[in-house]
Amino acid sequence: MSGKMGRVHWNGWQEFVKKICSIRFVGAVILMAALVCAIATGIDRVMLDCQEWITPWMAPHFFDNKYFATFYGFIVCYMFSDVPFMNRSELCFALRKGRCIWCIEKIFAVIMQAFTLTVLTFAATVLVFVPRICLETDWGDLINTMAHSDDIWKYNLIGNPSPVILEKYTPLQAMILCFLLVWIVSATIGLLMFVLSLYGSRIAAVSAAVVLTGMNLSEAKFITSSWLPYVTPFNWCRMGLHDEPVFLDVHDYPSLWFCIGLCSIMIIFIVFGIILKSRHMEFVWNKEE
Repeated sequence: MSGKMGRVHWNGWQEFVKKICSIRFVGAVILMAALVCAIATGIDRVMLDCQEWITPWMAPHFFDNKYFATFYGFIVCYMFSDVPFMNRSELCFALRKGRCIWCIEKIFAVIMQAFTLTVLTFAATVLVFVPRICLETDWGDLINTMAHSDDIWKYNLIGNPSPVILEKYTPLQAMILCFLLVWIVSATIGLLMFVLSLYGSRIAAVSAAVVLTGMNLSEAKFITSSWLPYVTPFNWCRMGLHDEPVFLDVHDYPSLWFCIGLCSIMIIFIVFGIILKSRHMEFVWNKEE
């Protein structure tokens, strides 16, 4: 028994590297880069007209755009759409390491995949403006101009900087909090898909994640459905909404710390559900192939 246990070891980093080297992850990065380029369209014309370069703090404003946040969510769903990670090639790993260790490796890989995509996304929001980047510790004149100008509409920008974010946060605060939100929401979606695939199927997991993400676009329903902001995870990444009245002061949007806390609680319960289910189920290894 001791010899058998001696061969069991955790190797989450290897699982993580395998995931980020996959075609699926590379495809997600390409889609993300295209999305960033699309949302940045037109800002170069503003820079030329204003004769101002942009500061590298646009990521929170990109995610404050509901279309960017929603389509980023769809990319995350695609990245994790190989759940529940069960196929014949995994059978030997689960048998050799044990179901619990196998699940922990997958959970770790999901969290680190979400972290890596978030890092690359924030890097892309800076690189897309190179070489027109000026390094300043404040928001900069151009972002302030785009956020408060009355005639910025003529540039046909897909998304403008949020004046609410400018008023509430410093650039460093906004970048750190937005990064944390995007990472934790992406990880929550990935783990939710994992647990739903174990209790149901891959189709059920992907469908549920896509529906939750697509509900971000139902912003008009926030007026009459006060519960809707609490079940649209990628809208939680929109920092300009937190603690703000939804419509005519009918009700307020959830606070930033509520969203972070809710995601943290969800992750704890989902991880518990994954491990519990994996210990009491018969894996059908060719079910999802």
